Amino acid sequence: MLLVASLCANPSAFKYMNFTAREVKSLLRLAGIEADLPTLNLMPPMGIRFYTFQSMGYTNDVYLGRL
Repeated sequence: MLLVASLCANPSAFKYMNFTAREVKSLLRLAGIEADLPTLNLMPPMGIRFYTFQSMGYTNDVYLGRL
């Protein structure tokens, strides 16, 4: 469970925050609920993908007992 939480809270999650907010807002609108969800208008920093995969690899190694 902690592995899943760690991978979901990865730093690259904010990269898809606007997409997720738009989709959730659309689903809520279909259900008849109006919601104003916050979005970030930020450009992801250079190298975020490298850092993300490195941290995911480290998390997996710790979980599997390699480190």
